[in-house]
Amino acid sequence: MKNLSLTALIFGLFFLPKHISAQTLTAPVAEGVYGGQILDIESWEFDTDSVYVLISTESPNSIFIGKGYRNSTRENLSFSVLESAGSDDGYGSNVENIEVHESSNTIYFLVNSSLYKTSINSSSATLVDDLVKTFIIQRDTMCLIKNNLIAGGNDTLVFGPIDGSGNFTPSNGFSLLKQFTDPPQLIISPVDNSMHLFERGSNPQRQYIIDPFNAMSNSSSIASAVSTAPIISNVEWRTFGIANDGTVYVAGQPPLGSPTIRDRAIAWSFDNGFTWNDTLMDGPGPEGGVVGNNFVIEDIGGERHIYCGNLFLTDTSIMHTWYNPGTEQINDLNRANDGKTLQDPIDQDIKYHTTNIGFGYSVSAGDSIFGWNEGIDAVQVNDIDMSPDFSIGWVASKSGIRKVENYNTPSELWHTAYFPNLDGSPYLSVAVDTFDNNIVFVGNQRVYKTTNGGTASGSSDGWNEVFTPETGTYGFNRINTKCNVIAISRLDNNIILAGFSQDYTNKGGAFYSLDGGNTWDQLLLNTSSVGEDLDVNDIELVEEGGNVVAYIGVESDVMTSGAYGIYRAELSSSTWSVTQESVFGATDNIIDLEMNPARDTLIVLYKDPGLLPVNNVIFKDITTNTWSSNYIGPLSDNGNATAITVGDGYIFMAIEEKIYTCPFTSPLSWTLAYSYPVGIDINVLFYDELLVGTSTGLYAQELDLTNVSTNPNIEINKTIVHYNTASGNIDVISDAKINEISLYDIGGKLILNEFPNQSKFSVEANLTNGIYILNSQNENGKVNSHKVIVVEKR
Repeated sequence: MKNLSLTALIFGLFFLPKHISAQTLTAPVAEGVYGGQILDIESWEFDTDSVYVLISTESPNSIFIGKGYRNSTRENLSFSVLESAGSDDGYGSNVENIEVHESSNTIYFLVNSSLYKTSINSSSATLVDDLVKTFIIQRDTMCLIKNNLIAGGNDTLVFGPIDGSGNFTPSNGFSLLKQFTDPPQLIISPVDNSMHLFERGSNPQRQYIIDPFNAMSNSSSIASAVSTAPIISNVEWRTFGIANDGTVYVAGQPPLGSPTIRDRAIAWSFDNGFTWNDTLMDGPGPEGGVVGNNFVIEDIGGERHIYCGNLFLTDTSIMHTWYNPGTEQINDLNRANDGKTLQDPIDQDIKYHTTNIGFGYSVSAGDSIFGWNEGIDAVQVNDIDMSPDFSIGWVASKSGIRKVENYNTPSELWHTAYFPNLDGSPYLSVAVDTFDNNIVFVGNQRVYKTTNGGTASGSSDGWNEVFTPETGTYGFNRINTKCNVIAISRLDNNIILAGFSQDYTNKGGAFYSLDGGNTWDQLLLNTSSVGEDLDVNDIELVEEGGNVVAYIGVESDVMTSGAYGIYRAELSSSTWSVTQESVFGATDNIIDLEMNPARDTLIVLYKDPGLLPVNNVIFKDITTNTWSSNYIGPLSDNGNATAITVGDGYIFMAIEEKIYTCPFTSPLSWTLAYSYPVGIDINVLFYDELLVGTSTGLYAQELDLTNVSTNPNIEINKTIVHYNTASGNIDVISDAKINEISLYDIGGKLILNEFPNQSKFSVEANLTNGIYILNSQNENGKVNSHKVIVVEKR
């Protein structure tokens, strides 16, 4: 089931009790804490031996910045949130294009058609222009591709200089030859410095400006390529590049709705598209997939090396043979994915990659790949489960599986990320066997199982793939399939259910095993034959009359009869009896299912997406087999609810970044209990104390709804941190000198960095209500992290 289990699990550096307190935590391990989905990478040389690297992420922490030195060593990049693009600035996961004016260190970025500029130390960004589809900067010239103010009109090109202070002046512009459906890829040719605009598709289009980029004028001519790419069945050309000798390259992939119908393709032309050669991009792994966002093309000693997403080649005489970065060494399971690749501006042997964990780099022409993820607080937590005694926990995220042992003890240990069978796809679900803590199931497109707690032995990583609906008679899509939930029966741990969905117009289904995951069959809900059925969002397994009963919540689809509400499946003598619960309407979309602590009441969160969308809660008494009346969620907030749980007599509901609560006995009296910064999405909730899985990590909240208590002194490792409510300062006492402290807010934004070199001191923080993390390092090198929570008394 979709749940977060128990007390204050640490994921990232964030903890969230509802009182004023300070508590010492174990120092986080970077591999088990940092990472996330990277959207764009930009780097520039700010000194002869130093570089800055910017990354945008799929999280409310929109942009991170890191600095590295390139003298005799390749120093690791330590990232921090860019001051003006953190979780409290509202740009969210929408920054997909970053460019830098290097001479002024001015950063430009695009969010939902709005172009902003900022600097490394600015506290806020400034709006530059609107209606922008994409943009590019070269030296002191910037060019924007904009929507036409006249509906249906061709897009316009606007360009102009950037001055020494980083200010852009749009001085020229003209109409292009068409209106681009999607933002075109902009490439400046290394041959003649002309700008090319590439529109993706099965029959792509390419325009280019005749004049050099920095010499364009209102009278510059526009030309169209004779042939932008060859026409090949089931190939959509997505990526364009030009080599130093003028050779044009395009990379293509099968349609997104059928991503396994054929392999990826590469085509090249020596005469600007008059004639083409093409072949398959025959890389490691199964057929199909997507190509990278860009090419990196370099000529070294008579060889041409080409990088594109998770593939590269070093011999253009064999264009169909491609490799994954890390042919000799893959450090800590950091594998390149199908995102962006960028060359370091000083040490060109270094290639930056988006990876399955977050951010990484390869060296030696792709021979080795490593991770640089310290400080990237952008991990999207999707699910978590724990052992019955809560000493062992597993987290499923977009950046792998994380395990914690000896939780909430002095010997608490976070492991580095697991990728079962080296599968780097985002993980959506996890379930721990309540009979045997070493048995764990995790799911992405496939279901994996460990029987030894994920312990590697010899050539085995401790995991086995036990099921996938891609194969056999099911025929689910290898890439667009998602395992949203895994449930293990508490009555009989041989009974396991997994719920799947598929993107686009395809449907998922429910699957089960009666022998501990060794063999699987489909549990048919709304169809009479195996294969596509309904998209399953959540499952709860309960005991009714000595039998195992599954409650299966499905995604609503008004175009599919029966695609709504909850299906009840009862197992008796190895046979399932399936019925649809009658209390739901044809548009009711099930969001989350939870059981109360006594496991005698099913709690359902669902939404009717009608003219007036409403979040609803309804209960089923398992003992009497009766449904309650429907209860409406917070009337003041019709945002998208994402999760629900119950504990200590209260219901907790997440709506986007907010958490509401109400007494279990009075489900209509909702109160806003806490609001995270706008842009943070809450994915999952569970209560003993409240755990909150979000788009930036995992948080814990201790919601005391009757009073606010103070626990000022907690001593661990002989360091005391005290929040002084009278002065508003943070007092620190240690048995050793503290050399450095760093204070962060909940979103990972650096508030202050000081070097006290004292064993007793106060930090003038002037904190407002919220959560803060104080990291300290003493003279002996000991590192501690301390949470400081400030909440106004009720």
